[in-house]
Amino acid sequence: MEASEIYSAYEFEDFDKGRKSFEDLLIEDFGLTKWMNCIMDTRRQFVVSIIDSLEVHTSPYITEATLRCLLYISQGVPSECKNELGDVKMAKLNNVLLKQCCVFPVLVQCLCRYTKHISGQQW
Repeated sequence: MEASEIYSAYEFEDFDKGRKSFEDLLIEDFGLTKWMNCIMDTRRQFVVSIIDSLEVHTSPYITEATLRCLLYISQGVPSECKNELGDVKMAKLNNVLLKQCCVFPVLVQCLCRYTKHISGQQW
């Protein structure tokens, strides 16, 4: 299953939920308002804290918010980019960061758990 099958930054509702999940975590957990203003070390700490929170929480709603947040980051944090070229550049940079933080296996696990949840299987 591809992430784009359940999430698309270009579908308004999904985009809005992803942006909101991202901004809520960025503001509430780190007191920051803009991803673009963060140095790489702060971005790394933010990503690691999101992954760590998954180990503590087992709620499908927290997993969904985290999943949306990570997918939003992987798409380049489009709400902060001024144009498509900036979005593509930021997406590449963010995906390198996510790879360095070993996010992709966690992302696949979250997608599997979320898919089971929405299909009615036990969480």
